[in-house]
Amino acid sequence: MKLLIVGVDGMPPEILFGNLSEFPNMKKLCMSGAYGDYDAYTYGYGSRDNWLSLYTGLTPQQHGVIGNTYSDTKRKPRREDYEDKSPFWDKLNEKDISVGMWNGLVTTPSKNIKGYMISGEPNFEIDGAEDPLADVNPVFCEEDKDLKKYIIGEIDRPPMPKSPEEFGYTWEEILEDYSLADKILKDDYFIECVDYLEGELEFYKNNIINMQKNNPVDILFFYTAIVDFIAHFQMHDQTDEVMKKSLKLIDQFIGEVLDELAPEKIIVMSDHGLKSLASFFPNTSIEIQKEAFGWKDKSVWLKNGQIATRARNQAFLTGIHSLKGSFIIAGEGIKKDKIGEMRTVDFYPTLLEIFDIEIPKDRQGFVLDIFSNKEIINKDKLLTKDKIKRENIAIIQNIEVPEFNRVINEVFLDNRFANITVFSEEKYKNIFLDNPRVEEVKLMKDFKLNFKEFQDYDKLFIAYRNKTTGEFKYLELKNDLKY
Repeated sequence: MKLLIVGVDGMPPEILFGNLSEFPNMKKLCMSGAYGDYDAYTYGYGSRDNWLSLYTGLTPQQHGVIGNTYSDTKRKPRREDYEDKSPFWDKLNEKDISVGMWNGLVTTPSKNIKGYMISGEPNFEIDGAEDPLADVNPVFCEEDKDLKKYIIGEIDRPPMPKSPEEFGYTWEEILEDYSLADKILKDDYFIECVDYLEGELEFYKNNIINMQKNNPVDILFFYTAIVDFIAHFQMHDQTDEVMKKSLKLIDQFIGEVLDELAPEKIIVMSDHGLKSLASFFPNTSIEIQKEAFGWKDKSVWLKNGQIATRARNQAFLTGIHSLKGSFIIAGEGIKKDKIGEMRTVDFYPTLLEIFDIEIPKDRQGFVLDIFSNKEIINKDKLLTKDKIKRENIAIIQNIEVPEFNRVINEVFLDNRFANITVFSEEKYKNIFLDNPRVEEVKLMKDFKLNFKEFQDYDKLFIAYRNKTTGEFKYLELKNDLKY
């Protein structure tokens, strides 16, 4: 097998790389290959947006899925919606490279490809069992039905995190008396889903190995959504013990599959990370947190400083998507390196470069400079230092913090090599400084700005809200002031 790709939705790079010694198989890959965190699509973007960008190399604006749905119809995407956008399995198939897809998000309904595509969409909502696309067990297209004989056993739907009602309270009572939430939200609040993850990984490990031995492919892609699901309801645990248990299971899965299948190369990655709600408001008072928090009317503040909010499934959500995903690549022809400057859209061109495939012209991403002794096919796309042209950008905060963070995010995504400075009120300084996409925060004194301060910036932006659509966007102010 040429390549194994393990996609772990939501795997937080801070927990993975901050505790690498606890994950010996992934540590070995990091020490022998290239690894690091990378900039993902979050703050208004969802997992489906990210995986579609990983599959196609297109930005969410290009493929049209933002916030897990199409903006015009609000419909969740299906596999056939992006069939004309050259997903990586089609590009690889064109070069006679076979691909085996296992449970990729938004690969339903499955398709007949060179190799096979096994689908099954996760759905963690209360009514998830009624979703016609949701299935935790492998789903085959008609042409691949014969491959079912290599699947052993079945798995059930994952457990759901408990709501206040299951502890004898209502959300209204919880919001009136925060101490009730402290009684419920122990460090192991959603530990039962770790047991489920163990069973899921065992099921897929056995079946992936069995399938590869009986129906081998050149590239094998496996995806799990369960780490993301656990993290959404477990990030209040400041010990990270439950999350580390989850990643230890991922690490064990990787080690056992590597031992059996011995691929030439391996990629381990997440589409984004997860962090606790409270971590977005460092060194700020509860009053400022409530003022800056978009969900303050349906959230509670715990004694340990963490924040819990009401999830769609009525449970206690304590973690949300964070800006950085995890990425590891190791194997033949990969040099030892620490990855920097990577973005979501760089995965696709890098994958195509591994197999000497020309990158489609409309892709904005780069080929990561991770190869040793390889003749680069897409030389114009190789991300070398000479391609990095820094711009200094200033953004003026004139809207609420949650919406302004989204504006920062969009400016960052639209300006690839930007150093961003935020001009804001002093009380929000620590919040913006904690944003890894912000280099510096300068304070507005008495809500006054001296435009002489902007003469050293290449671009100047200000946020605005479209009252008709409710969307928050930004305007570039012409910066011709030279003193």
